[in-house]
Amino acid sequence: MPSLYSRRTHKRCNACGENKPLSEFYYTKAYQSYDRFCRPCSRAYAREQIRKIRNVIPRRTPDETRLIMAQGWHLCNCCGARKSLEEYCIYRNKGKKVIASTCKECRVAYRDKRTADPWTKFLYAVKTRCRKFKMTIKEYLLRLQTQEFRCGICGNVLPLSDQALDHDHATGIVRAILHNRCNLLLGVAHEQPETLVNAAIYLERHKSLVNI
Repeated sequence: MPSLYSRRTHKRCNACGENKPLSEFYYTKAYQSYDRFCRPCSRAYAREQIRKIRNVIPRRTPDETRLIMAQGWHLCNCCGARKSLEEYCIYRNKGKKVIASTCKECRVAYRDKRTADPWTKFLYAVKTRCRKFKMTIKEYLLRLQTQEFRCGICGNVLPLSDQALDHDHATGIVRAILHNRCNLLLGVAHEQPETLVNAAIYLERHKSLVNI
């Protein structure tokens, strides 16, 4: 437990406003802190978000899916055009056929729009990366600025398309932003400093032999 909470036994929930024991809050290893909502309020907030998503994008009932398959056409939720089922992706979920809500043409257009601009593609990748470690994009960019946009291992400039968020697999704490190859280097060495030191000694020894 971090020193910040070593003397505290209670915390105020930002949702219900009640002072509750720290055991009533979820603890995040990446932040080394407790959640701002207590456990009941956090679960209620998650259920509310799921309910909002389902209201915006309602699920199809099995009868609706069978009707679409029988009539052989479907309205795209993006462009609103009436197209045949060949224009949609059909996949299986738990043994049942599921029809995509948008046609293939709209999916390709959305993908191209998302990947056309390098900065937009970078922000989308950062958003996906930060979701895993419960970080915000602002915190990620601030960490990148702190590192002066350079890799934490080799010190070279970090391009937008070649970044990886390194973390300690034992504690889950984020360490630094690295190149993909530098992050892969740590993974291949199983994060053992002795292995990396021996590899450096090996390279220096064979480098001296070549110079001879």
